[in-house]
Amino acid sequence: MRFTRAVRILAVGSAVALAGCGVRMLDRWEGRPVIRRHVPAPPDALWARLRARAEELGLVVVEVRPEDGIIELDWMTAPGDGRLYLRCRPAGPIGSASLKPRIAIFPAETGSTLVIGSRVRATTPAACESNGQFEGWLLDRLEPAIVAAVETSRAPAPGPGPSRFRRRPGTGAGW
Repeated sequence: MRFTRAVRILAVGSAVALAGCGVRMLDRWEGRPVIRRHVPAPPDALWARLRARAEELGLVVVEVRPEDGIIELDWMTAPGDGRLYLRCRPAGPIGSASLKPRIAIFPAETGSTLVIGSRVRATTPAACESNGQFEGWLLDRLEPAIVAAVETSRAPAPGPGPSRFRRRPGTGAGW
């Protein structure tokens, strides 16, 4: 009887440990926000334009989570010396630098907040982080989509269209 109790405890402990690792593996983002920008456009308009622009640029999109406002791109190897894109501790030579950017859009009081961050890896034993060069480059490439979202949100609406929100009967108010 003791043996079965020990096996059960071990099984439950292993299941809990594996479940914790599984959750970590499914949503592990260890990158840091590098660029943060306020955009005077609603999140939905900005989201649609940025997603389309990423595809126009030929960037490999590996994950899209519209409910969280996240577009995650695939690993990209930065050209040239990795020290142009990464800051490592202690400083020293960096072989190749790879970055995995993530674009996040959050609702703000007057529009949206756009955040671009990257996970990094390099052929060096030191701990590294992005220095913002790559994220700045990406923001420059996304600028036409940002401008279009702002211009669209400033244009007068063509008239009352169908609302995405259901209305409560008799109140005229949304849920």
